[in-house]
Amino acid sequence: ANPTRSHTLRAHPLTLTAPLTARRPVAVTMLSRARPMMKLAHARGMSGIPINKVARVYRLHVAGEEDAIKMDALVDEVLPKIKTAAGYDSAARTVCKSEWAYEFTVVFKDLDSFKAYDGSEFREKEIVPVLGKAKEIAVGGEMYAGVRVFDAK
Repeated sequence: ANPTRSHTLRAHPLTLTAPLTARRPVAVTMLSRARPMMKLAHARGMSGIPINKVARVYRLHVAGEEDAIKMDALVDEVLPKIKTAAGYDSAARTVCKSEWAYEFTVVFKDLDSFKAYDGSEFREKEIVPVLGKAKEIAVGGEMYAGVRVFDAK
């Protein structure tokens, strides 16, 4: 046998090659290195990022200063209501004055509090109508709403 000749392993769509003189096939070596990491991930509940606080993030673009001020007024209108929600932790507003990107974030103390708020009649009746007003201010009527794991550092 020619020791410089390579053989091909087809365990994955990518083709792996290794010299025949290698002690162990490449696939076996890769798996043996992955096992400790898999055990660690399993011990962490398959995630290295714990879910402590949860944030709802609203992001939109406004046409300029005047519309950003209108959004501030909406935040001032809705924030006292949101503060009454069980599990409310904090809120933040950011504005990029070069892109006119406007973000409003509401943080809840844990995932259960967020889920209770998100599925509540209170949110549907008190908060969603104000979000409708925000969409009217947003450029193109587009507003992003997402959920994030939140940790203040």
